[in-house]
Amino acid sequence: ADQRRTRSRLQALARGETTKARVGRLLDQEKADDQVLKGLAQGERTSLQARLASAGFTNPRALSRYVTARMALMIIIPLVVGLGSYLLGYLSDQAAAMAALSGGGVAFVAPGLWLEQRIRRRKETLRRALPDALDMLVLCLEGGLSLRGGLQRVTAEIDTVHPLLASEFQVLQSKMQLGLGLGEAFKQFADANDIEDARQLASVLLQSERFGASTAKTLRTYADGFRQERQHVAEEKAQKAAVKILFPTLVCIFPAIFIVILGPAALQIARLFTR
Repeated sequence: ADQRRTRSRLQALARGETTKARVGRLLDQEKADDQVLKGLAQGERTSLQARLASAGFTNPRALSRYVTARMALMIIIPLVVGLGSYLLGYLSDQAAAMAALSGGGVAFVAPGLWLEQRIRRRKETLRRALPDALDMLVLCLEGGLSLRGGLQRVTAEIDTVHPLLASEFQVLQSKMQLGLGLGEAFKQFADANDIEDARQLASVLLQSERFGASTAKTLRTYADGFRQERQHVAEEKAQKAAVKILFPTLVCIFPAIFIVILGPAALQIARLFTR
């Protein structure tokens, strides 16, 4: 957050903007965003803003940009599909109208599907990276580092392997610098990204902070359970793979085998009947 503020200040100085000009520009952007979002109810705004945050879009203008892009797609795609196909002579006027309506429906649904897919991928990426980060954090705490120092070390170490989790840990450290405890910071991290495992970890950390238990021991116990759970999930997927591969085997492989084995015999029988 401090880096973003410093970068925005440097950009403003490079553009020669004064504080008054920056405030005016921000007010103009806010008015434009309100014009774009005035058709959305407050509950829908809140829900969509939470989904965008879960997908990694934390910019304050992410909601207005998403709505603007969806509206633009709902205008452009029907025009291209319907009007373009009609002018080129591929479709009649009624068929072009139906194609335009279908294109508008696809343009309305597609951004939501893309956003949900991005949320799932991001959640799965964070969930896979969390056990490794917890193991490293336990090692740092047991090695004598403080909690803040351990988080900084873990964030620096996992930046190349798990950059997404490293960026989330940077946000978590910023919240801890503002006065939040580790349990409360992890709770906000879990709620923002909708990760049930992190939510359970936050609950365990809050209880350990409340009763004065050792954070290193708490993290060690949870990391061991988390690792076992991940192993069980991998074993479950491996057992399901045999069932999932059965249908492609029956449809794609067995017909080819039957053709190779029974093909020559079928040709010989056909020659006998032709005689």
